[in-house]
Amino acid sequence: MCAVYSFTLNDIRESHGTMTGKRGFCFAQLFGVFLFCIGLVGGILIGIYAYSWGPDRQVLCKNFPECLIEGYKSTESVTTKLATTSPKSITEMPDDDDCTVCKTKSFTYTINNQLREPYFNNTITIEIEEEGLPLMKYMERAADEDNSSFNRFQVSYYSGMGYFISSIINVTANYAVDQTFWRITTSEGPSPKSIDSYMPMDGVMILLNFTSSSR
Repeated sequence: MCAVYSFTLNDIRESHGTMTGKRGFCFAQLFGVFLFCIGLVGGILIGIYAYSWGPDRQVLCKNFPECLIEGYKSTESVTTKLATTSPKSITEMPDDDDCTVCKTKSFTYTINNQLREPYFNNTITIEIEEEGLPLMKYMERAADEDNSSFNRFQVSYYSGMGYFISSIINVTANYAVDQTFWRITTSEGPSPKSIDSYMPMDGVMILLNFTSSSR
């Protein structure tokens, strides 16, 4: 037997309307899901931007190393305080015996005459302000710094030999007459050099002694 179905025009219209409504409902759901996905992706991107390059990443501060730590974020106001420390606590200063830079370089300069009047024995400590200066320059400085004890001296130039002392405080050497001369002696021993070629070193003791080879 065969079943015969008959549809009226109204039935067809109702069926078509139902299918159309279902399709619209499905499209609305799909569009809503699409909008939700777009919003989710956009929110993630905005969050990444705010975390990595956002305005609150740029915390204005100074001498506050936490701001430089990767991943640290803060919008709170920060109060910093600079620590006050002495130079020695930062860099330990060397002992005085080991310090070759901070110690002032100097030498001791003495003029001595015990042969004839006026007798004197005067000593002064002279600071070495510039390396490579000859003794004659320091003798000039001693005369300027202590005019009463080192007020004047005279030198004579000998060709090929340099400058040698002739007189200190009016005590004049005359080797041809009485074999007297001004001998330069240092803590390192007698100096064979002239006063314009001998250069004092740090810590050395220099003695200009009025001497007679006849005694």
